[in-house]
Amino acid sequence: EQAAFERRVARDALASFGAEAWAERVDRLIGPSVPAESAASPPTSSQAIFRAEGDTRTIGFGNTTVVVRDLKGFRYIERLIAEPGREFHATHLVRLESATDPDAVVNPGVPLLDDAAKAAYRRRLADIDEDIDDASAANDLGRRELAERDREYLIAELQRATGLAGRDREQLGDGERARVSASRSIRYALDRLAEFSPAVAQHLRQHVRTGTFCSYQPDPLHPLDWLL
Repeated sequence: EQAAFERRVARDALASFGAEAWAERVDRLIGPSVPAESAASPPTSSQAIFRAEGDTRTIGFGNTTVVVRDLKGFRYIERLIAEPGREFHATHLVRLESATDPDAVVNPGVPLLDDAAKAAYRRRLADIDEDIDDASAANDLGRRELAERDREYLIAELQRATGLAGRDREQLGDGERARVSASRSIRYALDRLAEFSPAVAQHLRQHVRTGTFCSYQPDPLHPLDWLL
């Protein structure tokens, strides 16, 4: 399905560039993926699902729908695809996630993770430890590997937020820290998604821009109508 999708994009791109001979060659070698006249037609959108339901997220594309654990990076992506083409400063995404005013100025010298956030991380670690024990008992190596990856990620986040003797590290540069945090969270979420739905993960990797400013730039030839 992903190969057919990529072929349609490539064929339509050739036609839109005026490379009709190449587009016809694709049709001859592989078979026509779309009628030749469709290259001049307005692009039609397909539907995709990216909906949060409690602590899980339903993601669907084409004939495939998966349910995965919701992650911070998915919530960032949802904000981006809700307004395609709009650029959001990374600090805007981070403050939305922490339920603060996205336009407020974060004062320097506050902890990277407050006590409530650290407690939530530790509760999640306890849940993951139970998942690892259950997977080991059931000899489910795939489930255990996924749980161990989650555990490593959360431990790294806690270590990043604390210094020597467990003292809280403080924010040094709000914008730079937000850029790194948002980019890392989105990358981690897409790596996890690729294990369940490679097509959606690949699409988002190609069209989600991260950095100081983050955005979702839809495919102009095959836009997706996201159901959030």
